[in-house]
Amino acid sequence: MDHQWHRSFRQIFFGLLIAILDISIDGFDVILDGIGYLLIAVGCAGLVRYSRSFETARRLAIVCVVVWLIELVAFPYWFEIVSTVIYVAMMWYLLGGIIDLSKQKERADLELRATNIRYAFVGIVGTITAVAFLSTQYEQYSTPHAIVLVLLMFAVLILILMLVHRARWELIPVPKPMQPYMPEQILK
Repeated sequence: MDHQWHRSFRQIFFGLLIAILDISIDGFDVILDGIGYLLIAVGCAGLVRYSRSFETARRLAIVCVVVWLIELVAFPYWFEIVSTVIYVAMMWYLLGGIIDLSKQKERADLELRATNIRYAFVGIVGTITAVAFLSTQYEQYSTPHAIVLVLLMFAVLILILMLVHRARWELIPVPKPMQPYMPEQILK
């Protein structure tokens, strides 16, 4: 169980890292986000027994893969909004799984941190989306606000990665002690 726990969180960590990094050459994303979403889905699958939120995050990560594949072929403008909503929902439930684990381990500090990061992430993504919409209408909103928001988003994403790393080591479940062998159990 210990090995599965660490592997699942490691997959989530590297999946998030791959999905976050956007290195592109001539408009083509060199680090494919779909691989990151697949890693997140596989990592969440290994944690489903600890929280139902990981199951929802797993399913949303699979939807993110499908959306990413559709975006490779055709990229309608409205699809960016759909993609963003699904990504935010995936992160919401992923952080919800960490909140559930924190409650189970009675770690109010990590529960509070995950909750704050969860709200900060949703708020910043919502604000970035609003500024992006406004920048198509009013050009004066585009550059200064976008730079600040991108820096804030980068900081929140780093906090999410740090939280996943901490959860991997600090929220590890304690294995149940083995029950002693009772000879009378065989006789029944």
